[in-house]
Amino acid sequence: MPWVMSQYTENDVKEAAKVLTGWQINGATYTAVFNLSRHTTTNKTFSAFFNNTVITGRILPPPVTWNWLIC
Repeated sequence: MPWVMSQYTENDVKEAAKVLTGWQINGATYTAVFNLSRHTTTNKTFSAFFNNTVITGRILPPPVTWNWLIC
């Protein structure tokens, strides 16, 4: 299999990080907590490497089923 260099951009990395903003761990209970005031609600746009995908910004917290991302 030939070596294929990834062509994601620095901006792709930054946009991906923004998707997870707002998540915190409660130090007393060690549970995941979503803090809307610390979440970036703008749309996240990725490069052509990811087919110019846009993740729509959220105003409401994600469903509880997302806890698996943190735990």
